Amino acid sequence: PTIFSLARSLGEQGGLALYNIDGISAQIAKSKMESDLRLASSVQHYLLPAKLPETGKLAFAVKYLPHQLIGGDFYDTIRLPDGKTGVVIADVSGKGVSAAILMAVAQSKLHYIAKMGMSPSQTLIKLNAEIVHSMRTDMFITIAFAVIDADASKVVLARAGHELPILYKAAENRCTEIKSRGMAVGMVEPEIFNEVIEDVEFEMQSGDILVFYTDGLTEAANADGEEYSAARVM
Repeated sequence: PTIFSLARSLGEQGGLALYNIDGISAQIAKSKMESDLRLASSVQHYLLPAKLPETGKLAFAVKYLPHQLIGGDFYDTIRLPDGKTGVVIADVSGKGVSAAILMAVAQSKLHYIAKMGMSPSQTLIKLNAEIVHSMRTDMFITIAFAVIDADASKVVLARAGHELPILYKAAENRCTEIKSRGMAVGMVEPEIFNEVIEDVEFEMQSGDILVFYTDGLTEAANADGEEYSAARVM
C-alpha cells in the first residue's frame, strides 16, 4: 500500500507538472503571437500617410480606428502630375495578417500606377489586371479612387465595389451619394472588370465636402443591434 500510494503521488505530481508545462507553452505562444500582431500593426500604421497634403484650396481630415490590432482598411493621398491629387480608400476582405499583407501590396502597386496619369477607372483596371491572379480566391478589395483637380474645381472618381462616397454641396445645404458602376478588385477576370467600371465627373465649389468611408462606419451597431447606416452619415 505504501509503494502504491507513493507511486500515485508521484504520478499526480508528474501530471501536474506536465499540465503546467503545457500551460506555460500556450502562454508563450500566445505572447509571441500578440507580439507579432503588434509588430504587424506598427508596420501597417507606417504604410498609412503620416501627413495629409496641405494646399490653399483643399483641406483634408481623416479618422482611422481599426477594429482589431491589424485590419484590411487603408487610405492614402497621392501627388499626381499637373498638380492634381489622388485620394483612395479601400477595404480588403477579411481581417488579420493576410488582409494586412494584401493591403500593403495593393497600396504600393496603386501608388506607382496612379502616377502614370491615367483616369481613375483606367488606374483600377490596371491594378486589377496586375493582382487578380495572385490573390486568394476568397479575397478581394473594394476601392474608391478619385483624382481632384483643385484649380479646375473638378473631381473624377471610379469605384470598385466600395461604399458610395458622399458629396455635401454647401450652396444647396444637402448631401448626395456619388453613384458609379464597378466590381471589387480581384473578384473577377479583367474582361468582366473592365467592362463594368466607369469614371464619374463632378464639380466641387468652396465649402463642399467629399466623404469617403468604409463599412466599419455604416455597419457599426448600437446595443440594440441597429446599424449606423449611410443615411445617418449623410
